Amino acid sequence: MWAAFVVREIRRVRFVRFENKGIAMKCVISVLGKDRTGIVAAVATVLTECGANIDDINQTILGANEIFSMTMLVTLAPEVCNFNEVQERLNEAGENLGTQITIQREDVFRYMHEI
Repeated sequence: MWAAFVVREIRRVRFVRFENKGIAMKCVISVLGKDRTGIVAAVATVLTECGANIDDINQTILGANEIFSMTMLVTLAPEVCNFNEVQERLNEAGENLGTQITIQREDVFRYMHEI
């Protein structure tokens, strides 16, 4: 995982690799695509295999075109799978399902929506 830190004295951005071993990480997952059987099960299976916990889930079918939309708040267990591994597995599941699945760290998600 990479994080950007602004160094004010030098006025440049530095990227530092860090590990969150043993520290739970909250994330927001969004799923969007044509409704079909098994979307929730497939996403939940990936999360279970990665040791993640689903803290909250909201889903709906939008309009007559049956567009499936789901948002989840999950807690990752970095000692089982790090953020990048979870992201890769969700991307693969999304391709298999014909859906778009995105995952963001909750702190980044909240920061983006404060601006």
